[in-house]
Amino acid sequence: MFTKEEIELAPKVYEAIKKIAERQGKRWEWEPERGDWFLAGKDVGIVIDNYEVNPNVFRGIGIYPDAKKGIINWLYIHQVIPVPHWEKLEKILEKFGYFLDVDYDYHAPFCCEICDSKKQNLSIVFGYGNTRQEAVMEAIIRLGG
Repeated sequence: MFTKEEIELAPKVYEAIKKIAERQGKRWEWEPERGDWFLAGKDVGIVIDNYEVNPNVFRGIGIYPDAKKGIINWLYIHQVIPVPHWEKLEKILEKFGYFLDVDYDYHAPFCCEICDSKKQNLSIVFGYGNTRQEAVMEAIIRLGG
């Protein structure tokens, strides 16, 4: 699961990835896979299944903190915001020629450095956080800004 801070960063990360793609003349769309996390309003959910007939629809279950139960719904991709784990974020950035270097730092427990593989691995931005996930998300927001 994600921390409250990571959930709050998800919409900014989603927009940042779109901007990063646009700057390179590309387009990025989330393709939900089983086990991916998402936000539907303020509710956090997890993808259960894809709908084979329509790629814009998937089946998800809401994870509601109070009830600790979920309701299974069919959802449209445009209705939700993805919350990818840092490993998936790393793969997304690799498609655009970037790579991550995450390590411990004296500024915060974690530091994420995003480097440009086209420019001799030059560091571009840094992100700091209390978790690896948060540091990666912060760095992506800075890169997309």
